[in-house]
Amino acid sequence: MICWKVLVTGSRDWPDDAQGRGRIRDALRWTQAAVALPCVLVHGDARGADRIAAGLAKEMGWEVRPYAVDKALDGAWPGAGPKRNQRMLDAENKRDEPIDAAYAFPMPDARGTWDLVRRLSVAGIRARIVHLEEL
Repeated sequence: MICWKVLVTGSRDWPDDAQGRGRIRDALRWTQAAVALPCVLVHGDARGADRIAAGLAKEMGWEVRPYAVDKALDGAWPGAGPKRNQRMLDAENKRDEPIDAAYAFPMPDARGTWDLVRRLSVAGIRARIVHLEEL
């Protein structure tokens, strides 16, 4: 199936309130309006921005692909998050079905978010950074 694949990464502290949900909803709606294809959301299944985005994407009719940390594959904390990030990126960024867009929703001290932003950059994918407050 041809689709538009969007990866979301974000802070576990991203607020689940009108402002926080609104910033994520706006990004997803913009994507959906800009492409004429079904959309797929890929995320790390962490609390905060990842799960908020997943819920909103489901409401919009998107397919949602979560990648939770798997201790058997990713090991124990603190290194499990970066390993999961790379596993998710490797699994989803395929030549015949690449990641088409990425959004990052960071809060202060969002180390995992910035780790994935760096990994996306190495893979040639530019993440659009969305701050809670407009700069």
